Amino acid sequence: PRLHLVAVGIGEYAQADLRLTCPPRDAQTLSNLFTQRGKALYEQVNARVLLDRAATREGILTALKEAGADSRPQDTLVVFLAGHGKVLGERYYFVPQEFAKKAGEDFAAGLRAQGLSAEEIGEFLTQAKALKRVLILDTCQSAGALGTIDSTSSGFELRGAVERLSRNQGVFTIAASGAEEEAFESNELGHGVLTYTLLAALRGIDRGPLADRHVQPNSEQGVVDIMEWFTFASGQAPRVSEKLFGQQQRVEMGLQGQSFPLLPLR
Repeated sequence: PRLHLVAVGIGEYAQADLRLTCPPRDAQTLSNLFTQRGKALYEQVNARVLLDRAATREGILTALKEAGADSRPQDTLVVFLAGHGKVLGERYYFVPQEFAKKAGEDFAAGLRAQGLSAEEIGEFLTQAKALKRVLILDTCQSAGALGTIDSTSSGFELRGAVERLSRNQGVFTIAASGAEEEAFESNELGHGVLTYTLLAALRGIDRGPLADRHVQPNSEQGVVDIMEWFTFASGQAPRVSEKLFGQQQRVEMGLQGQSFPLLPLR
């Protein structure tokens, strides 16, 4: 099989007060890890990495469409989005790089017009020929992180959105935090907390509290499967965030279908 990866990381937003530090590094590091390790498991690794100004709404949709079209049924498709995100009602939106609230417009209206919804992401995942599909959302959900935004969403609504996306699209999905909770990033870790735990699971980090912790795969060949990967991250993210920030970051997962091999530990 081949691996198709779309890795998006946005730190420099058109709207300056949305600036983040770690997402570009998160996306690039994850891509490097899959590209290097994937050679042992996949015939080919096709990585599309969109950082900062390249990560426009159109750029992301084009990368998703191309990756899906290039895939085959036996392939694996991984989509990683790091940056800002928001749940409005029960609909999740990823904030593309060019997003900017217009004068007199509230954030919600601007995001509905300019954001990338879970339904749009799911449509491209559905159209992909690959039968093994993974969606990772390492995005900030809290009102505090997005400035003075009125938040009426709840973690339960995000969980429902994640579960519906997984169920309807047949995708293994993991989201960094509840809709009213901050998805932390840390200079000490060098990554967002969710990405850090995902990298640690695969022995892809050398610092922080998980430097010596990783998945103990059931595979005799030392290959981590998707269920092992997500379970490690969801279990460790609350502990890491509480240790560093005094607050647990609760990860949400949508697991549908049979687990499959993802990446070797070495």
